[in-house]
Amino acid sequence: MSDEEVPTVHEDVSNKENENLADTSIVSDSGFGLRRSTRTPKPRVLIDKATETEERNAAEAAERRRISNAKAKQKAKLKQKALEKEKQMLIVKKEKEKERLKKQKLKQKEKEKAKKAKEKEKEKNKKKLLQLKAIKKNPTIAGGKIDKNVKVKEASLDYIPPVNTENWTPMLPLSTLDFKNAHSVISRFKNPNLMAVPYAGDVMKLMSFINKFYIFFDNELLNLSFQDFEIGLDLYPVTPQDIGMEFDNKKLLYQDYISVKEVIACQDKMNLVFLSLLRLLFDSSDSDRSREHNPVASLADLQTSKKVYAKYIEKLRETSLDWGYPQEWRKQINEGDDISKPKSKMFENDDTIPVDPKNPLILTENIYEWQKLAPIDEEDNPLFVPDIEKIGILALYPNDRIILFRALVDWCSANSPKVHNEIHFLSHFKKDPTFGIQTQHVPRYFLEGSKTTMLQFQRLCEIMEIRMEVRSKRKHVKKQIAEGKNEDFAKKMEILNHIKASYSSLTAEEKKKSIIENYDNWTKLFKGELHDNPLSDPYEDELYKLRSQEFFISRIPQVGDFYIPRLHSYSDSPVSVSTYTDLRSLENLLDKFNDGKYDTHYLFENFGQALSSQFKLLYHDTPTLISDMGKPRAKKGKVYWYEMCQDSNTLLEFIDFLDYKIASPVEKPKKKVKEEVENNTSENLQAIPEAKEPEPENVETDVKNEEPENLDPTINKKPLPKESRFNASRRKLKQLQDYLKRLYHILHAFEQLKKEYAGMKSGKRTLRRIQRRITYNDSDFDEDDERDNDEDNDEDEYPRANKKYRRE
Repeated sequence: MSDEEVPTVHEDVSNKENENLADTSIVSDSGFGLRRSTRTPKPRVLIDKATETEERNAAEAAERRRISNAKAKQKAKLKQKALEKEKQMLIVKKEKEKERLKKQKLKQKEKEKAKKAKEKEKEKNKKKLLQLKAIKKNPTIAGGKIDKNVKVKEASLDYIPPVNTENWTPMLPLSTLDFKNAHSVISRFKNPNLMAVPYAGDVMKLMSFINKFYIFFDNELLNLSFQDFEIGLDLYPVTPQDIGMEFDNKKLLYQDYISVKEVIACQDKMNLVFLSLLRLLFDSSDSDRSREHNPVASLADLQTSKKVYAKYIEKLRETSLDWGYPQEWRKQINEGDDISKPKSKMFENDDTIPVDPKNPLILTENIYEWQKLAPIDEEDNPLFVPDIEKIGILALYPNDRIILFRALVDWCSANSPKVHNEIHFLSHFKKDPTFGIQTQHVPRYFLEGSKTTMLQFQRLCEIMEIRMEVRSKRKHVKKQIAEGKNEDFAKKMEILNHIKASYSSLTAEEKKKSIIENYDNWTKLFKGELHDNPLSDPYEDELYKLRSQEFFISRIPQVGDFYIPRLHSYSDSPVSVSTYTDLRSLENLLDKFNDGKYDTHYLFENFGQALSSQFKLLYHDTPTLISDMGKPRAKKGKVYWYEMCQDSNTLLEFIDFLDYKIASPVEKPKKKVKEEVENNTSENLQAIPEAKEPEPENVETDVKNEEPENLDPTINKKPLPKESRFNASRRKLKQLQDYLKRLYHILHAFEQLKKEYAGMKSGKRTLRRIQRRITYNDSDFDEDDERDNDEDNDEDEYPRANKKYRRE
């Protein structure tokens, strides 16, 4: 045993003493003096800070996991509800779509049934009409008994064919749907007289306004021609190549080849139009409802004061901003800007998902700022030109003059009390047009042709004859006539019997002519049955006045429309010669001029210069205009109006030019076409002979199957394409050519009327004075002496304008 393992005596004694002390303390601590266990509780040991931090973090992480799990469960529930809601919405949408399709199918079936029923009814009516005609022509029918050989039911005798199911009016709607899928090519009408007229639409609008509201304008303005507006406003047509280019100073001005007196007269008339429109705007009152011819201004008013326009211009400057400026007088938007998109918005980041998808309406709607066409500054504003108060419309640039006239027409239509009263009268009749309210109306004989209009009238007369004959055979009608109760119908039957007796021995062609000759008697039969008939005057009934296109003369399919703007469509004078009348009167007038019964001398002696002395034939590129309207942004400065001729000489040239377009295109033989493909060189193309084709039937033309290539670069001699859709265009061009050939004599007579009798009043007394002044020796004729002798006598007949007002 080692020294370290042997305990000492002192250590053993101390250990024993400690044990005894512990035993005594345990016994003394017990209340019962009992001895407790020797196991003593140990004091708690403090936890380290690091351990405490870890436990705390673990607890927070557990709490976060619990919260996130709860949120995830909530989101999952909401998502599930949203999906269920979407499913329900889709189911509802599908059910609604099914119901809509069912209703649509039902409507379609109903329409088809109605269509079939109408077609069946029409077929029945046609059969009944044929049966009635057979009964009329068959002599076996006597005493109300029908021969068995004629298979007609007795019920057909009582059938009265309807007359109100078709449109018999002298006016027809001019629909834009005719050119819905058409594409015109202006180069087809290339000829030396073709000119682009960008301002033609505005001038025609002003002329139409004067025409419809002529009671407010002076007589000096009621026979203005298109050229008068061009000269007075200093407007010039341009060649199609010069569209959009600045005016060439080298070109001739009007005063270079027209007398200064005529130019000044046209300028004075433009100022008179300007003053009349201003007075219609500001001087007219709502209390004045008279429809008599009462001009608001005259040429004498222009000479009363140098500032006759001043007070009206001041008012116009104040109110024009509220009425709306024309587009040309506004600040233009840059080409790169998109008009359909807003320029800016107040809440840039507003297009997000709302916080609460259940209440999206609590958000404030976004406020957008759109592109604005603000008026131009006063420095550039034509209305603020100082000279406009002194010299009127002539103080502006030529383009601004016609723009201001267009704006004044719009402002008068919207704000003039007198014009409002007239519009109210013309739009509140007890009847409406048969074809409904359409934007534009034109005469039937111009849209369908004179022959078709005549046939329509003959067909109407045949239906009326059958109606009256069937009605006269009914028992109650016979009884009423016998008792003298139905006198109107008895008189109509007398007229019908008289008409039938007049053409009983005539042939079919002679009978058709006789129907037209008995027009007055037929109109008596139409009374109480129809309001209009195809041959009635389209300009007489004021029901069509507001929407009538008086200057329209023809519509060519796949090509466009043609117009001859001339004033004096409506007149208060009972005796006047006018092309604005019914078809029968127009045909009679054209025949008299063509036969030489009417000439310039007769016109001046009996009628004077009632119509415009000059004219222009204008072509409107309607198909291109309609197609451009459907585009989001049309080309700026594009022209849709073109001048085809400007006087009687150029009209004859245009009539000859139409021969090339009416002729059918020449087809090349197949062998020649193959050679042309193989030898694709210019020499071989010129060497190929041309195949000849006979002229089309029912078309009189002097064109001799010329080469399709244009030898003259200034004229396009190629015919219209050979496609079948252009056959109608050729027929319509032939109708237009025939009408222009007959109209030429009238237009030429009025041109000569201006040249020979310019500045004179109509009457036989004037003609006698002219004859007295004729001399055959120029040396013996003293103009000064003759003028001095006749000055006093002619002062009242030829009033002179104040020279101080004249301007160069």
